[in-house]
Amino acid sequence: MQDKRVVDAAWLEIVETAPGEVELRREGDELTVPPLLRLQFSSDAQVMLGEHLSEVTRVMIAAGLQAVGDITRRGSAESPDGLHTLH
Repeated sequence: MQDKRVVDAAWLEIVETAPGEVELRREGDELTVPPLLRLQFSSDAQVMLGEHLSEVTRVMIAAGLQAVGDITRRGSAESPDGLHTLH
């Protein structure tokens, strides 16, 4: 059964677990609890982004949270067959 807890962005934290790897976790969750999201940047991406890696990570996560909020507010507008096209 999936965990259906509401995710409040005010209680989330971004944790760097290794160079180029970050996780989005609920504040206070034990490390044994799987993260909500894990991002892993390749070595090339790390070099390209350099000191901006943390900022890009925060912007990516913020955009994802905003999209979830927008989708939640407008309700489920799925196609009849339940498939989605990703662009």
